[in-house]
Amino acid sequence: MAFSIGVLLFSLMLFLPVALFLRFSIFRFSMASIRLEHAAIAVTLILLIRLLLPVEFPFSKTILVPEILPEFYAILHCEVLGVSIRHIALILWATIVCFKLLQMVLSYGKLQSIVKNERAIPFCNGAFPNVMVVVSKHISVPMTFGWRKCTIALPDASYTDAEFDFILKHELAHIRNRDFPIKIFSELAVSILWWNSIAYALRNALCALFEFRADRETTCNIDGKGKLEYVGLLIRMGKERQRGKNCLNVSGKEGAGNVLIKRVSLILNGAAKKPQRCKLAPAFLCILVAIAASGFIVLEPDMTTDSVENTTFTLSADNAY
Repeated sequence: MAFSIGVLLFSLMLFLPVALFLRFSIFRFSMASIRLEHAAIAVTLILLIRLLLPVEFPFSKTILVPEILPEFYAILHCEVLGVSIRHIALILWATIVCFKLLQMVLSYGKLQSIVKNERAIPFCNGAFPNVMVVVSKHISVPMTFGWRKCTIALPDASYTDAEFDFILKHELAHIRNRDFPIKIFSELAVSILWWNSIAYALRNALCALFEFRADRETTCNIDGKGKLEYVGLLIRMGKERQRGKNCLNVSGKEGAGNVLIKRVSLILNGAAKKPQRCKLAPAFLCILVAIAASGFIVLEPDMTTDSVENTTFTLSADNAY
């Protein structure tokens, strides 16, 4: 296996409509069924991994493209002050990646140092023995982080007993589903693919799916009045998110206005507006075909000139013996 610009370009062509579909239709997967929701999460992760690893497999078939690609490759090999544009682009990419990764590590370290000295709230749950709850004035909205020992960080604000219960259930749902490690992976992917808008769309879709799932698990056994209280808490948290900013940004766009509206709709009207699974099945099939095609097909430039084509011939089974 080897890195291939042709694989990367072909993957971008295939995944752009897929990312747009997930961006505007991801809400429907959570409404349709839990299995489709899990499948959407898995597909989104596979797409991110494929974008991170644009490698050519031994079974891949190369297709020569006579237009656009040759000119693009020629530009990459042009030199500026003795250095090719390809090497300049690689240096620029690596520099920004190192900066973003360093920024992410420092933010996570800062968050850990802040909550380490904050006030802890007594919390005892047999299903979550390694969970700690702290209150911090540096946190604008509730968040969960940590690997084996997880921490739920809450803003220094007043909550009713019902609101506090909702917040804990929601954050424990993230811990139970191991959302934080996957969010960290998506943030790493975005840091490496900082130039790729498709990666951002996939990251945001993934984070939105996590919030849809946590909302559903939090409100599955409460009545209509309780759901209204939970929706009110979400709206309040959305306003708080706009006022402040957490030390570590691993939340994507799940707190944005359009996602918040969809979360509220899913909580209050999800069952009433459930889409038909048969309409989503063809979309999933097309996505799987796009993923498979990115591994089987490689686009390469056809650099054959007219002079070479007129003075040579191609060996085949018909003209060779």
